[in-house]
Amino acid sequence: MSKSVFRSVAMLLILAAVLVMLLTRLDVIILAVNNIFKVLTPFLVGFIVAYILNIPYMFFMNKAFKFMDKPAELRIRRSDEFLAKLRKPLSLILSFAIFFAGVILLLSIIIPQLTASLQGVIDNFGIYYTSFQEWVFNVAGKLGFESETMSDVFAGLNELIANYTGGDITNTSGAIDVGRIINGITNYLFPHIFDFTKNVYNVLYNFILSIVVSVYYLANKEALINQVKKITYSAVPQKYLGKVLRTVDLCNNKVGKFLYGKVIDSIIIGLLCFIVLKIVGIDYAVLLSVFVGVTNIIPFFGPIIGAIPGVVLLLMIDPLQSLIFVVIVIVIQQLDGNLIGPMILGDQLGISGFWIMFSVLVGGGLFGFMGLLLSVPIFAVIYLIIGEKVNDRLVDLGYATADNVRVDPLPKVAYEDGRIIAEDDDDDELVFVEEELPEERLPDTDNDGEAEYF
Repeated sequence: MSKSVFRSVAMLLILAAVLVMLLTRLDVIILAVNNIFKVLTPFLVGFIVAYILNIPYMFFMNKAFKFMDKPAELRIRRSDEFLAKLRKPLSLILSFAIFFAGVILLLSIIIPQLTASLQGVIDNFGIYYTSFQEWVFNVAGKLGFESETMSDVFAGLNELIANYTGGDITNTSGAIDVGRIINGITNYLFPHIFDFTKNVYNVLYNFILSIVVSVYYLANKEALINQVKKITYSAVPQKYLGKVLRTVDLCNNKVGKFLYGKVIDSIIIGLLCFIVLKIVGIDYAVLLSVFVGVTNIIPFFGPIIGAIPGVVLLLMIDPLQSLIFVVIVIVIQQLDGNLIGPMILGDQLGISGFWIMFSVLVGGGLFGFMGLLLSVPIFAVIYLIIGEKVNDRLVDLGYATADNVRVDPLPKVAYEDGRIIAEDDDDDELVFVEEELPEERLPDTDNDGEAEYF
Protein backbone atom coordinates (compact mmCIF):
# COMPACT_ATOMS: atom_id res chain seq x y z
CA MET A 1 0.00 0.00 0.00
CA SER A 2 1.42 3.38 -1.01
CA LYS A 3 1.90 6.17 1.47
CA SER A 4 -0.75 8.35 -0.18
CA VAL A 5 -3.36 5.58 -0.05
CA PHE A 6 -2.42 4.74 3.54
CA ARG A 7 -2.69 8.42 4.49
CA SER A 8 -6.13 8.70 2.85
CA VAL A 9 -7.42 5.57 4.60
CA ALA A 10 -6.07 6.78 7.94
CA MET A 11 -7.75 10.14 7.52
CA LEU A 12 -11.07 8.48 6.66
CA LEU A 13 -10.83 6.24 9.73
CA ILE A 14 -10.03 9.20 11.98
CA LEU A 15 -12.88 11.21 10.48
CA ALA A 16 -15.28 8.28 10.97
CA ALA A 17 -14.15 7.86 14.60
CA VAL A 18 -14.63 11.58 15.30
CA LEU A 19 -18.07 11.51 13.66
CA VAL A 20 -19.15 8.49 15.73
CA MET A 21 -17.90 10.17 18.90
CA LEU A 22 -19.81 13.35 18.08
CA LEU A 23 -23.02 11.46 17.40
CA THR A 24 -22.80 9.30 20.54
CA ARG A 25 -21.97 12.28 22.77
CA LEU A 26 -24.17 14.84 21.03
CA ASP A 27 -26.10 15.66 24.22
CA VAL A 28 -22.88 16.47 26.08
CA ILE A 29 -21.64 18.63 23.22
CA ILE A 30 -24.92 20.57 23.05
CA LEU A 31 -24.89 21.07 26.83
CA ALA A 32 -21.32 22.35 26.68
CA VAL A 33 -22.16 24.76 23.85
CA ASN A 34 -25.20 26.04 25.77
CA ASN A 35 -23.06 26.62 28.87
CA ILE A 36 -20.57 28.55 26.77
CA PHE A 37 -23.41 30.65 25.37
CA LYS A 38 -24.66 31.38 28.90
CA VAL A 39 -21.23 32.60 29.95
CA LEU A 40 -20.86 34.68 26.80
CA THR A 41 -24.41 36.08 26.91
CA PRO A 42 -23.38 39.59 28.13
CA PHE A 43 -20.80 39.81 25.36
CA LEU A 44 -23.20 38.57 22.67
CA VAL A 45 -26.02 40.87 23.78
CA GLY A 46 -23.55 43.74 24.18
CA PHE A 47 -22.29 43.13 20.66
CA ILE A 48 -25.85 43.19 19.27
CA VAL A 49 -26.62 46.45 21.13
CA ALA A 50 -23.37 48.00 19.90
CA TYR A 51 -24.05 46.76 16.38
CA ILE A 52 -27.46 48.45 16.35
CA LEU A 53 -26.20 51.67 17.97
CA ASN A 54 -23.35 51.85 15.48
CA ILE A 55 -25.74 53.58 13.05
CA PRO A 56 -26.44 56.68 15.21
CA TYR A 57 -22.84 56.58 16.46
CA MET A 58 -21.44 56.80 12.93
CA PHE A 59 -23.97 59.51 12.07
CA PHE A 60 -22.72 61.69 14.92
CA MET A 61 -19.07 60.90 14.19
CA ASN A 62 -19.11 61.40 10.42
CA LYS A 63 -21.99 63.85 9.93
CA ALA A 64 -23.14 65.86 12.92
CA PHE A 65 -19.76 66.35 14.63
CA LYS A 66 -17.45 66.11 11.65
CA PHE A 67 -16.61 69.83 11.99
CA MET A 68 -15.02 69.10 15.41
CA ASP A 69 -12.25 66.96 13.92
CA LYS A 70 -10.07 69.48 12.10
CA PRO A 71 -6.82 68.34 10.45
CA ALA A 72 -3.78 68.56 12.72
CA GLU A 73 -2.29 71.50 10.82
CA LEU A 74 -5.48 73.53 11.32
CA ARG A 75 -5.71 72.99 15.08
CA ILE A 76 -4.33 76.35 16.06
CA ARG A 77 -6.15 76.93 19.34
CA ARG A 78 -6.48 74.69 22.37
CA SER A 79 -10.22 74.57 21.84
CA ASP A 80 -9.65 72.86 18.48
CA GLU A 81 -7.75 70.04 20.17
CA PHE A 82 -10.38 69.80 22.90
CA LEU A 83 -13.22 69.55 20.38
CA ALA A 84 -11.37 66.83 18.45
CA LYS A 85 -11.01 64.77 21.62
CA LEU A 86 -14.62 65.44 22.61
CA ARG A 87 -16.03 64.14 19.34
CA LYS A 88 -16.00 60.39 20.19
CA PRO A 89 -17.31 60.55 23.78
CA LEU A 90 -20.02 63.00 22.74
CA SER A 91 -21.10 60.66 19.93
CA LEU A 92 -21.17 57.73 22.37
CA ILE A 93 -23.19 59.63 24.98
CA LEU A 94 -25.78 60.82 22.48
CA SER A 95 -26.10 57.37 20.87
CA PHE A 96 -26.80 55.70 24.21
CA ALA A 97 -29.00 58.62 25.27
CA ILE A 98 -31.18 57.97 22.22
CA PHE A 99 -31.24 54.26 23.04
CA PHE A 100 -32.27 54.74 26.68
CA ALA A 101 -34.73 57.50 25.79
CA GLY A 102 -36.41 55.21 23.29
CA VAL A 103 -36.56 52.32 25.76
CA ILE A 104 -37.89 54.53 28.58
CA LEU A 105 -40.46 56.16 26.29
CA LEU A 106 -41.63 52.78 25.04
CA LEU A 107 -41.87 51.34 28.56
CA SER A 108 -43.64 54.45 29.89
CA ILE A 109 -46.32 54.00 27.24
CA ILE A 110 -46.61 50.22 27.35
CA ILE A 111 -46.22 49.37 31.05
CA PRO A 112 -49.22 51.39 32.34
CA GLN A 113 -51.37 49.97 29.55
CA LEU A 114 -50.12 46.45 30.24
CA THR A 115 -50.70 46.86 33.97
CA ALA A 116 -54.25 48.07 33.37
CA SER A 117 -54.88 45.23 30.92
CA LEU A 118 -53.54 42.57 33.28
CA GLN A 119 -55.50 44.04 36.18
CA GLY A 120 -58.62 43.94 34.04
CA VAL A 121 -57.98 40.31 33.16
CA ILE A 122 -57.49 39.42 36.85
CA ASP A 123 -60.56 41.34 37.99
CA ASN A 124 -62.83 39.86 35.33
CA PHE A 125 -61.31 36.40 34.96
CA GLY A 126 -64.15 34.73 36.85
CA ILE A 127 -66.73 36.40 34.61
CA TYR A 128 -64.75 35.52 31.47
CA TYR A 129 -64.34 31.92 32.55
CA THR A 130 -68.03 31.52 33.38
CA SER A 131 -69.03 33.12 30.07
CA PHE A 132 -66.64 30.82 28.25
CA GLN A 133 -68.17 27.79 29.97
CA GLU A 134 -71.66 28.87 28.94
CA TRP A 135 -70.55 29.39 25.35
CA VAL A 136 -68.87 25.96 25.21
CA PHE A 137 -71.94 24.27 26.68
CA ASN A 138 -74.16 26.06 24.15
CA VAL A 139 -71.99 25.07 21.18
CA ALA A 140 -71.57 21.51 22.48
CA GLY A 141 -75.34 21.18 22.85
CA LYS A 142 -75.89 22.27 19.26
CA LEU A 143 -73.30 19.73 18.13
CA GLY A 144 -74.99 16.92 20.04
CA PHE A 145 -72.59 16.54 22.97
CA GLU A 146 -74.08 15.66 26.35
CA SER A 147 -73.84 18.30 29.08
CA GLU A 148 -72.45 15.72 31.50
CA THR A 149 -69.48 15.16 29.20
CA MET A 150 -68.67 18.88 29.06
CA SER A 151 -69.11 19.13 32.85
CA ASP A 152 -66.51 16.39 33.25
CA VAL A 153 -64.18 18.27 30.89
CA PHE A 154 -64.40 21.51 32.88
CA ALA A 155 -64.14 19.60 36.15
CA GLY A 156 -60.88 18.12 34.92
CA LEU A 157 -59.70 21.57 33.81
CA ASN A 158 -60.53 23.05 37.21
CA GLU A 159 -58.68 20.21 38.91
CA LEU A 160 -55.65 20.82 36.67
CA ILE A 161 -55.63 24.53 37.58
CA ALA A 162 -56.09 23.67 41.25
CA ASN A 163 -53.08 21.34 41.15
CA TYR A 164 -50.89 24.24 40.04
CA THR A 165 -52.44 26.77 42.41
CA GLY A 166 -52.37 24.64 45.52
CA GLY A 167 -56.07 24.22 46.32
CA ASP A 168 -59.71 24.78 45.43
CA ILE A 169 -60.25 27.61 42.93
CA THR A 170 -64.01 27.99 43.35
CA ASN A 171 -65.92 29.93 46.00
CA THR A 172 -68.99 28.83 47.97
CA SER A 173 -71.27 29.48 45.00
CA GLY A 174 -69.14 27.30 42.72
CA ALA A 175 -67.81 30.21 40.63
CA ILE A 176 -64.14 30.73 39.82
CA ASP A 177 -62.45 32.81 42.54
CA VAL A 178 -59.49 34.73 41.15
CA GLY A 179 -58.32 35.63 44.64
CA ARG A 180 -57.95 31.98 45.51
CA ILE A 181 -56.08 31.36 42.26
CA ILE A 182 -53.60 34.15 43.03
CA ASN A 183 -53.13 33.00 46.61
CA GLY A 184 -52.66 29.43 45.41
CA ILE A 185 -50.09 30.49 42.82
CA THR A 186 -48.27 32.55 45.45
CA ASN A 187 -48.16 29.61 47.85
CA TYR A 188 -47.06 27.31 45.04
CA LEU A 189 -44.24 29.61 43.99
CA PHE A 190 -43.07 30.60 47.47
CA PRO A 191 -40.71 27.60 47.89
CA HIS A 192 -39.09 28.61 44.60
CA ILE A 193 -38.80 32.29 45.48
CA PHE A 194 -35.02 32.00 45.94
CA ASP A 195 -34.57 30.58 42.44
CA PHE A 196 -36.87 33.28 41.03
CA THR A 197 -34.90 36.03 42.78
CA LYS A 198 -31.67 34.51 41.55
CA ASN A 199 -32.95 34.45 37.96
CA VAL A 200 -34.10 38.09 38.19
CA TYR A 201 -30.68 39.04 39.55
CA ASN A 202 -28.94 37.19 36.72
CA VAL A 203 -31.10 38.96 34.12
CA LEU A 204 -30.37 42.39 35.61
CA TYR A 205 -26.68 41.56 35.97
CA ASN A 206 -26.41 40.39 32.36
CA PHE A 207 -28.31 43.46 31.12
CA ILE A 208 -26.07 45.93 32.98
CA LEU A 209 -22.94 44.06 31.94
CA SER A 210 -24.17 43.96 28.33
CA ILE A 211 -24.57 47.74 28.29
CA VAL A 212 -21.05 48.15 29.70
CA VAL A 213 -19.68 45.76 27.08
CA SER A 214 -21.54 47.57 24.28
CA VAL A 215 -20.00 50.88 25.38
CA TYR A 216 -16.57 49.28 25.29
CA TYR A 217 -17.24 47.79 21.85
CA LEU A 218 -18.23 51.14 20.35
CA ALA A 219 -15.53 53.15 22.09
CA ASN A 220 -12.79 50.75 20.95
CA LYS A 221 -14.34 49.63 17.68
CA GLU A 222 -11.43 50.62 15.45
CA ALA A 223 -8.82 48.99 17.71
CA LEU A 224 -10.85 45.77 18.06
CA ILE A 225 -11.38 45.50 14.29
CA ASN A 226 -7.67 46.06 13.71
CA GLN A 227 -6.77 43.34 16.25
CA VAL A 228 -9.15 40.86 14.61
CA LYS A 229 -7.68 41.67 11.19
CA LYS A 230 -4.14 41.09 12.46
CA ILE A 231 -5.08 37.71 13.93
CA THR A 232 -6.94 36.73 10.75
CA TYR A 233 -4.11 37.76 8.41
CA SER A 234 -1.50 35.97 10.50
CA ALA A 235 -3.47 32.74 11.07
CA VAL A 236 -5.30 32.16 7.76
CA PRO A 237 -3.28 30.98 4.72
CA GLN A 238 -3.26 33.52 1.92
CA LYS A 239 -5.10 31.26 -0.53
CA TYR A 240 -8.07 31.10 1.89
CA LEU A 241 -7.90 34.69 3.13
CA GLY A 242 -10.16 36.11 0.42
CA LYS A 243 -12.84 33.51 1.14
CA VAL A 244 -12.68 34.16 4.88
CA LEU A 245 -13.00 37.91 4.43
CA ARG A 246 -15.89 37.44 2.02
CA THR A 247 -17.65 35.18 4.53
CA VAL A 248 -17.22 37.82 7.22
CA ASP A 249 -18.64 40.42 4.86
CA LEU A 250 -21.62 38.16 4.08
CA CYS A 251 -22.27 37.68 7.80
CA ASN A 252 -22.10 41.42 8.33
CA ASN A 253 -24.61 42.06 5.54
CA LYS A 254 -26.98 39.17 6.24
CA VAL A 255 -27.03 39.21 10.05
CA GLY A 256 -26.70 42.97 10.50
CA LYS A 257 -29.32 44.03 7.98
CA PHE A 258 -31.61 41.24 9.17
CA LEU A 259 -31.43 42.48 12.77
CA TYR A 260 -31.98 46.11 11.78
CA GLY A 261 -34.83 45.23 9.51
CA LYS A 262 -36.52 42.84 11.94
CA VAL A 263 -36.50 45.38 14.79
CA ILE A 264 -38.05 48.07 12.58
CA ASP A 265 -40.48 45.58 11.05
CA SER A 266 -41.62 44.34 14.49
CA ILE A 267 -42.23 47.88 15.73
CA ILE A 268 -44.30 48.67 12.63
CA ILE A 269 -46.30 45.44 12.96
CA GLY A 270 -46.98 46.06 16.66
CA LEU A 271 -48.19 49.62 16.00
CA LEU A 272 -50.29 48.53 13.01
CA CYS A 273 -51.87 45.74 15.05
CA PHE A 274 -52.68 48.19 17.88
CA ILE A 275 -54.31 50.68 15.49
CA VAL A 276 -56.44 48.03 13.79
CA LEU A 277 -57.50 46.41 17.10
CA LYS A 278 -58.48 49.82 18.49
CA ILE A 279 -60.49 50.69 15.40
CA VAL A 280 -62.31 47.34 15.44
CA GLY A 281 -62.87 47.57 19.20
CA ILE A 282 -61.03 44.45 20.39
CA ASP A 283 -60.43 44.31 24.15
CA TYR A 284 -56.89 44.61 25.53
CA ALA A 285 -55.48 46.01 22.29
CA VAL A 286 -52.18 47.10 23.86
CA LEU A 287 -51.53 43.75 25.53
CA LEU A 288 -52.28 41.79 22.37
CA SER A 289 -50.26 44.16 20.16
CA VAL A 290 -47.22 43.78 22.42
CA PHE A 291 -47.46 40.00 22.06
CA VAL A 292 -47.69 40.26 18.29
CA GLY A 293 -44.95 42.88 17.90
CA VAL A 294 -42.38 41.28 20.22
CA THR A 295 -42.76 37.76 18.84
CA ASN A 296 -42.73 39.02 15.25
CA ILE A 297 -38.94 39.29 15.53
CA ILE A 298 -38.85 35.46 15.49
CA PRO A 299 -38.99 34.32 11.85
CA PHE A 300 -41.74 32.01 10.61
CA PHE A 301 -43.19 30.94 13.98
CA GLY A 302 -43.25 34.41 15.58
CA PRO A 303 -46.76 35.38 14.39
CA ILE A 304 -48.18 32.05 15.59
CA ILE A 305 -46.53 32.34 19.00
CA GLY A 306 -47.76 35.93 19.38
CA ALA A 307 -51.33 35.14 18.40
CA ILE A 308 -51.89 32.17 20.74
CA PRO A 309 -52.16 34.13 24.07
CA GLY A 310 -54.53 36.64 22.46
CA VAL A 311 -56.72 33.92 20.99
CA VAL A 312 -57.00 32.15 24.37
CA LEU A 313 -57.77 35.39 26.23
CA LEU A 314 -60.35 36.64 23.73
CA LEU A 315 -61.92 33.20 23.50
CA MET A 316 -62.91 33.52 27.16
CA ILE A 317 -64.14 37.09 26.74
CA ASP A 318 -65.95 36.80 23.42
CA PRO A 319 -65.39 34.02 20.84
CA LEU A 320 -66.38 36.42 18.06
CA GLN A 321 -63.59 38.80 19.10
CA SER A 322 -61.18 35.86 19.08
CA LEU A 323 -62.17 35.02 15.51
CA ILE A 324 -61.81 38.66 14.42
CA PHE A 325 -58.39 38.82 16.09
CA VAL A 326 -57.24 35.72 14.20
CA VAL A 327 -58.38 37.25 10.89
CA ILE A 328 -56.63 40.56 11.70
CA VAL A 329 -53.36 38.80 12.58
CA ILE A 330 -53.48 36.73 9.37
CA VAL A 331 -54.14 39.82 7.24
CA ILE A 332 -51.37 41.83 8.95
CA GLN A 333 -48.87 38.99 8.59
CA GLN A 334 -49.74 38.58 4.91
CA LEU A 335 -49.25 42.32 4.50
CA ASP A 336 -45.95 42.05 6.34
CA GLY A 337 -44.73 39.09 4.32
CA ASN A 338 -45.65 40.52 0.93
CA LEU A 339 -45.24 44.28 1.35
CA ILE A 340 -43.80 45.66 4.60
CA GLY A 341 -41.10 43.00 5.12
CA PRO A 342 -39.74 43.11 1.54
CA MET A 343 -39.71 46.93 1.61
CA ILE A 344 -37.62 46.95 4.82
CA LEU A 345 -35.52 43.81 4.45
CA GLY A 346 -35.47 43.42 0.68
CA ASP A 347 -34.30 39.98 -0.44
CA GLN A 348 -31.65 39.76 2.26
CA LEU A 349 -32.05 36.08 3.06
CA GLY A 350 -32.40 34.43 -0.33
CA ILE A 351 -33.72 31.15 1.14
CA SER A 352 -37.10 29.49 0.88
CA GLY A 353 -39.72 29.20 3.59
CA PHE A 354 -38.80 25.56 4.18
CA TRP A 355 -35.21 26.41 5.07
CA ILE A 356 -36.37 29.29 7.26
CA MET A 357 -38.57 26.86 9.18
CA PHE A 358 -35.72 24.33 9.36
CA SER A 359 -33.19 26.84 10.68
CA VAL A 360 -35.63 28.24 13.27
CA LEU A 361 -36.50 24.78 14.59
CA VAL A 362 -32.88 23.64 14.79
CA GLY A 363 -31.48 26.93 16.10
CA GLY A 364 -34.23 27.42 18.67
CA GLY A 365 -34.06 23.80 19.81
CA LEU A 366 -30.30 23.92 20.33
CA PHE A 367 -29.63 27.48 21.51
CA GLY A 368 -32.92 28.92 22.79
CA PHE A 369 -33.93 32.50 22.08
CA MET A 370 -30.59 33.51 20.56
CA GLY A 371 -30.93 30.54 18.22
CA LEU A 372 -34.44 31.63 17.23
CA LEU A 373 -33.20 35.14 16.53
CA LEU A 374 -29.92 34.50 14.71
CA SER A 375 -30.36 31.06 13.17
CA VAL A 376 -32.05 32.31 9.98
CA PRO A 377 -29.42 34.88 8.83
CA ILE A 378 -26.55 32.58 9.85
CA PHE A 379 -28.11 29.68 7.95
CA ALA A 380 -28.62 32.02 4.98
CA VAL A 381 -24.85 32.67 4.91
CA ILE A 382 -24.10 28.92 5.09
CA TYR A 383 -26.72 28.24 2.42
CA LEU A 384 -25.20 30.86 0.10
CA ILE A 385 -21.63 29.57 0.52
CA ILE A 386 -22.61 25.91 -0.03
CA GLY A 387 -24.82 26.91 -2.96
CA GLU A 388 -21.93 28.68 -4.67
CA LYS A 389 -19.68 25.64 -4.16
CA VAL A 390 -22.34 23.33 -5.61
CA ASN A 391 -22.93 25.62 -8.61
CA ASP A 392 -19.20 25.90 -9.32
CA ARG A 393 -18.89 22.12 -9.20
CA LEU A 394 -21.82 21.67 -11.61
CA VAL A 395 -20.17 24.06 -14.04
CA ASP A 396 -16.81 22.27 -13.71
CA LEU A 397 -18.41 18.89 -14.47
CA GLY A 398 -20.30 20.25 -17.47
CA TYR A 399 -23.80 19.72 -16.10
CA ALA A 400 -24.48 23.43 -16.49
CA THR A 401 -22.94 26.67 -17.67
CA ALA A 402 -22.30 29.83 -15.72
CA ASP A 403 -25.39 31.32 -17.35
CA ASN A 404 -27.93 28.63 -16.52
CA VAL A 405 -26.51 27.02 -13.35
CA ARG A 406 -28.85 29.10 -11.20
CA VAL A 407 -31.93 28.32 -13.29
CA ASP A 408 -34.42 25.94 -11.68
CA PRO A 409 -34.90 23.23 -12.67
CA LEU A 410 -31.57 22.35 -14.26
CA PRO A 411 -31.65 20.42 -17.55
CA LYS A 412 -31.72 16.66 -17.07
CA VAL A 413 -28.12 15.74 -17.86
CA ALA A 414 -25.99 12.84 -16.64
CA TYR A 415 -22.77 11.01 -17.58
CA GLU A 416 -22.45 7.40 -18.58
CA ASP A 417 -19.15 5.97 -19.83
CA GLY A 418 -17.85 9.40 -20.72
CA ARG A 419 -20.94 10.28 -22.76
CA ILE A 420 -23.72 12.70 -21.90
CA ILE A 421 -27.29 11.62 -21.39
CA ALA A 422 -29.44 14.66 -22.16
CA GLU A 423 -33.16 15.42 -22.12
CA ASP A 424 -34.96 14.89 -25.41
CA ASP A 425 -37.10 17.92 -26.27
CA ASP A 426 -39.85 15.81 -27.87
CA ASP A 427 -40.70 13.17 -25.28
CA ASP A 428 -38.81 14.46 -22.22
CA GLU A 429 -36.81 11.21 -21.99
CA LEU A 430 -33.08 10.94 -21.36
CA VAL A 431 -31.21 9.92 -24.52
CA PHE A 432 -27.54 9.37 -25.34
CA VAL A 433 -25.71 12.18 -27.08
CA GLU A 434 -23.06 11.00 -29.50
CA GLU A 435 -20.44 13.55 -28.59
CA GLU A 436 -18.20 12.67 -25.67
CA LEU A 437 -17.49 15.13 -22.90
CA PRO A 438 -14.46 14.47 -20.67
CA GLU A 439 -14.96 15.16 -16.99
CA GLU A 440 -13.93 18.50 -15.51
CA ARG A 441 -14.52 20.25 -18.87
CA LEU A 442 -17.30 22.53 -19.93
CA PRO A 443 -19.28 21.70 -23.08
CA ASP A 444 -18.68 23.82 -26.13
CA THR A 445 -21.11 26.66 -26.61
CA ASP A 446 -22.91 27.86 -29.70
CA ASN A 447 -22.92 31.40 -31.01
CA ASP A 448 -25.45 32.50 -28.41
CA GLY A 449 -23.22 31.38 -25.58
CA GLU A 450 -25.52 28.50 -24.59
CA ALA A 451 -24.25 24.95 -24.11
CA GLU A 452 -24.92 22.67 -27.10
CA TYR A 453 -25.94 19.76 -24.88
CA PHE A 454 -28.59 21.72 -23.03
